[in-house]
Amino acid sequence: MNLSNVKNINLERVYRLIYLSRSLSRPEIAERLGLSLPTVARCVSELSAAGLIATDGFFQSSGGRKAAIVSCVPDARIALGAEIRKRRARLCAVDLYGNVLAERKLELPFRADDDYCVRLGSEIANFFIGLNLPRDRVLGVGVSIQGSVDRTTGRVTFGAVLNADGFSPEQLARHLPFPCVLRHDSEASALSALWRESAPGDTLYVMLDRNLGGAVILNGAVHGGAHLPSGLIEHMTLIPGGRPCYCGKCGCVESYCSAGALEMDAGMPLAEFFQRLRGGDARCAEVWMDYLSHLSAAIYSAQMILDAEVLLGGEVARYMKEEDVAALTELALRDSGIARDTGLPLIRLSQRSDSAAGAALHYIEEYLAQYGI
Repeated sequence: MNLSNVKNINLERVYRLIYLSRSLSRPEIAERLGLSLPTVARCVSELSAAGLIATDGFFQSSGGRKAAIVSCVPDARIALGAEIRKRRARLCAVDLYGNVLAERKLELPFRADDDYCVRLGSEIANFFIGLNLPRDRVLGVGVSIQGSVDRTTGRVTFGAVLNADGFSPEQLARHLPFPCVLRHDSEASALSALWRESAPGDTLYVMLDRNLGGAVILNGAVHGGAHLPSGLIEHMTLIPGGRPCYCGKCGCVESYCSAGALEMDAGMPLAEFFQRLRGGDARCAEVWMDYLSHLSAAIYSAQMILDAEVLLGGEVARYMKEEDVAALTELALRDSGIARDTGLPLIRLSQRSDSAAGAALHYIEEYLAQYGI
């Protein structure tokens, strides 16, 4: 191994430790990594010159000279995210820790044409200008879209919700000063939840949004399928010959367990429905139990394949309480002889999931990977 390789390895090790620890002193870095203080000082100097870390302030001392605080600069690199929906869009910027720095909502109906891409590209460019950050800090733009995205071409292969079949990142990239990728909205939302949740293991993520979605998390990463995204729980058949689904089949989980389906059954918006439900409305309680029964059946079927924790996110989950989770769990176990004694499934509510931020995290993960993070 030549000296330049050793130097680069030490830089990576020092940055990785500072990033994971948030802030340390030079002596702590040297002790933890088994490096000399001069080597640490050189690495800190180079990383500071690159804007990745900063030295600001001093730790408290019980005696002797105070040690300088060496900290990671969270916005040394950022990524932009865009969530595309049928009638609107949402933009955000995330830092190296996945924190949302800023966001903006847009009334922008989707069309898979150049006019839409020009408008969205302009909105993203103006959004970035408002951040007042140097252009070279932006790693790229991750775009969350309601549609299956081919892992090789990056194009939408099935986008019936938006009529977006064939939509590609190149269409949008022509109107952006940054690289661009498309991500399936469920996978992006799952990645966002993964960054925010406390040490999740293997997990089935279920996004209870206007249109339902799912994703599988294995070994701490969102699992990609060979062709389609993994975890497409929304298109599992729940009731053969049941309600029509936008995918062309009938009886899919989507048609019974999405936020749109719940509003249709309730005959009112979610906010009003849950207000009445919590107020003791008998009809709303009946609709809710039907909804939970359908959702529990879908979760149980998925559990028979995956046997993993279930994480609920999205619009409906934001209204749910622990008592709803308990009822959902009991329903999933009620007719089960095989899983009842195990206590499965473990169902949790996601603290916050965000498909725009999750799409942006594609670039954050790619950047951090070069430091082994």
